[in-house]
Amino acid sequence: MKCLNVYAKKENIDLAVNFVDDYISKLPCSNRKHFCIVVDEIFSNIVKYAYDNDQGKCQIICDYDVGSKTVILKFIDYGIEYDPLKQIDPNILLSVEDRMEGGLGIFIVKNFMDEMIYERKDNKNILVLKKKIN
Repeated sequence: MKCLNVYAKKENIDLAVNFVDDYISKLPCSNRKHFCIVVDEIFSNIVKYAYDNDQGKCQIICDYDVGSKTVILKFIDYGIEYDPLKQIDPNILLSVEDRMEGGLGIFIVKNFMDEMIYERKDNKNILVLKKKIN
């Protein structure tokens, strides 16, 4: 298990992505790019929305369950409560002009990951993402 504590600010998006990519690179994983996209999306959302223009911290935990061959990513922030599982999936069959703005990033995360778990505990947003790898 590895842990990164970082301020949720735009300048740290690459740091967050590279932290997870470095962890994943040591595992037998054929879809590392998916993890990079997921981390970019989740961390970007924390940066944009969690702290309402204030600067707050984010913790990213990477873990791997050998038995189930599952990567586990956990994002913890102390920002505004937000449950991405309640986000309505966009109608991707509509044209870009006819589609409502927003929601596509979370939709991508939902489709790249096998499981998403959200809880609000002790004034923290805790988002757990799980993905089986080869």
